Amino acid sequence: MLGLRDLSDSPSTRAAGEKVSIGVAPVDVAELHAPFSHQELILRDALGLGGDVDINPSGGALCANPIMAAGLIRFGEAAQRIIDGRANRAVAHATSGACLQQNIVTVLEGE
Repeated sequence: MLGLRDLSDSPSTRAAGEKVSIGVAPVDVAELHAPFSHQELILRDALGLGGDVDINPSGGALCANPIMAAGLIRFGEAAQRIIDGRANRAVAHATSGACLQQNIVTVLEGE
């Protein structure tokens, strides 16, 4: 519920990132489902993504936000960068809820 937590943080994103061990190796690229610009800053912090990570090279959900598909597209974009050889390790994220209430995070790696 609005007002019950600090909306400048996303504990569920942080927990999801820890579960998939984002911090165990460098990340080259991250496709974050941030349909509002301030959410990208919150997600970067919650996932521990530094300034050297290429965030939303596809343009992200701000350039196009088809309802119920924008998050799924982030996974495809991250995977495509590994397939193309532009990244070795990528993070993909999708969210639901106006305040980043529900989040899914995964790490994709090339062979």
